[in-house]
Amino acid sequence: MNPMLKNFASAAKEQIEASRKLQHERFFNVLTSAKLSEPAVEYGHGKQVVLCPEPVSFMDEFFDISNSQQLCIDKFREMIKEFPAVDMSTPPEDGSWFHSTMDGINLRPGFRNSDPSAPDAVTMGDKAVHGVVVGRTGSGKSVFLNNLIFNMMAEYSPWELNLYLADFKKVELSRYLADEHAPHVKAVAATSELRYVISMISWLVSCMQARQDLFARLGVQKLADFRTKFGVMLPRVLLIVDEFQQMYLSATSKESSILQEMLTAITKLGRATGFHLLFASQEMSGALSGSDLANFKLRFALPCESEVSQAILGNAKASSLEIGTVYVNMESGAEEDNILFQVPFIQDKEERTGAKPYFYDYISRTVSKAEQFGLKPFGKLYQEDYIERMDSLLDVLEQVRSTRRRIINHSGGQYLDVCTLGPAVVYSTRRHDLETFFIERGVNKNILTVTPEIDDAAYMQRLLAENFISSPHEENGSYDKYQHVVFALNPVITAKYDLLSTLENNSKSEVLMYKDPDAMQLVCGAYFERSAVASALITAQSVSEFLRLYFKELGRLEGENFSEQGEYASKMFDGVRDDEISDACNRVREEAPEMMNAIEDKIGIYQDKKLYGLERYEYFAPMVVWISGIETLDSIPSKLTLAMKNGMQVNMLFAMFSVGEPESMYDFLSTSDYLFASGTNEKIYDKLGIQYTNKTRGSIVIDFRIKSLDTVRSFKKYLFRLDECVVPSIDFDNILG
Repeated sequence: MNPMLKNFASAAKEQIEASRKLQHERFFNVLTSAKLSEPAVEYGHGKQVVLCPEPVSFMDEFFDISNSQQLCIDKFREMIKEFPAVDMSTPPEDGSWFHSTMDGINLRPGFRNSDPSAPDAVTMGDKAVHGVVVGRTGSGKSVFLNNLIFNMMAEYSPWELNLYLADFKKVELSRYLADEHAPHVKAVAATSELRYVISMISWLVSCMQARQDLFARLGVQKLADFRTKFGVMLPRVLLIVDEFQQMYLSATSKESSILQEMLTAITKLGRATGFHLLFASQEMSGALSGSDLANFKLRFALPCESEVSQAILGNAKASSLEIGTVYVNMESGAEEDNILFQVPFIQDKEERTGAKPYFYDYISRTVSKAEQFGLKPFGKLYQEDYIERMDSLLDVLEQVRSTRRRIINHSGGQYLDVCTLGPAVVYSTRRHDLETFFIERGVNKNILTVTPEIDDAAYMQRLLAENFISSPHEENGSYDKYQHVVFALNPVITAKYDLLSTLENNSKSEVLMYKDPDAMQLVCGAYFERSAVASALITAQSVSEFLRLYFKELGRLEGENFSEQGEYASKMFDGVRDDEISDACNRVREEAPEMMNAIEDKIGIYQDKKLYGLERYEYFAPMVVWISGIETLDSIPSKLTLAMKNGMQVNMLFAMFSVGEPESMYDFLSTSDYLFASGTNEKIYDKLGIQYTNKTRGSIVIDFRIKSLDTVRSFKKYLFRLDECVVPSIDFDNILG
């Protein structure tokens, strides 16, 4: 090792060891004993605090009375009677949760000037609404952020302060919700998946705007006025983003624009509504501009390069800092305005004694305190690299079977089925975030997957297969069990995943497989037959008329003349009443067995319609036509295009898969409503009309779009082991010795 680097590493280690002497437990004891802050929280017999839900959840209640401030006030006072309350009779035994966020949030970096009696605070409030933290690699930035969070959890109760955390390193901040749920932490985005972070910030902006709307209707200016006037608690909200520079570096131009708009909204409205930002990174380049940085008055600098210190503090003093210390400057930027703090150390690894690390013990104690006040801590943790096993999906599909049946049966024929896809890549307040899509009947209602990743094409087949296999259509005794026709045109996908085997082993209906694209004419024939039956049933008043109309329509669709067959079949049933059809079928079966074989199932549908009053969508069993490898097709026959366009009107669904961009992409795209994409080929996303997000190859996220609803969403894959695709080779070692 270079001697200079060796000396630096040794000095750094000594500084870290020195900082360990200042344990956070000591800081906690000083802080809770001193209780330096006002206004203090009042505990005592009969005391309680009424908790106001985020207004975004109830603003619709004011829609009809929005023009009258007094009516809004009266309405809100009535609503308060239904809000939950926390019993404040007994304070926490350890002396924590002693301060109110009425005037802002105290950030306590540590002991000021290393004075063990001075756990002083710098306040996020009206003067300094937002803050930034910088520090080079190894400067102790993570320790510093944990220290701030721990001290806020000591000073404020969970109903006074809500924390939202985003960690682009994926590991550090996830610990607040990994084992136990720290009650102050409402969400942690441990991810480099920018879409999730954007969705979480978007949720906060919605909450902030709803607060502003409520305040305006009630005639108050800011959070403190609201809490004083109505005696209810709305917490302050702090969003902490570690390595926030990564947000900008990984964002597309559109995502950068969206981020800028949201952050501008928070910097403008945060002061009045109680929303604050704290961004931490190694430096600022490529992130906040000078004008944006001006809104972040609270500046923290750990050991860093002189130019970074200059940009943040307004002076270069942080370049000479020791590890375990931090400067804060919220004034002019002059050196004399720097305030030095020594940061306490938080032990987070198991020691030789086997005792629980302080980090996790602290969270456990905080959770216990929350439970004593009747709170059940829950926070939303999104871990980008965590993949649930496919068994999890199968369990979900089993549990939602009755719900799917109810949706399908009560939709009046609108929905063929409901599919569950996987964990969502957007933030929500729901405990279980699973993306679904409802397959509608109608024109151009097919499924198209386009990806450069063979594994993803195979995965989407497995995902859809499991949904169809578990569908209520597949229940024993059901007349409309799924039928599957598989066209395996890409042998590599087939080698990766045996769709046929899955369907045959689990499906209760017939499964057919073809490898020759010419066999698609059979699918066209099935479509024409179904369409002809449905058309004939519209006006037919007898079985004889039904058969004549059926062959006439079939001939029109096929482009052939079937009038002779129609007249012959119609004549065989001429004068037959509906209650005589069974006897007539027995007679025809003896006289013309070939004709009877061709029309028997059609007559069965006619009888069912007359007997049970079936609707059009109930005539036929659902059929899924799987076309795997559409990139191998140079073009699509016009008859197949017609079948794909109108197939769902007769319960025929096409599920198509392409590895790469097929030449005939437009034909498949124009007949599909449900579009799925993955991989790093931005051209595919552009053609499918899906917003592209920068991602690494092998990403576990799949994006999908529903054209008719103008919606784009994303979900994570389940863990599913594909077969190994072995490239044929000659064993030269064995042959040549």
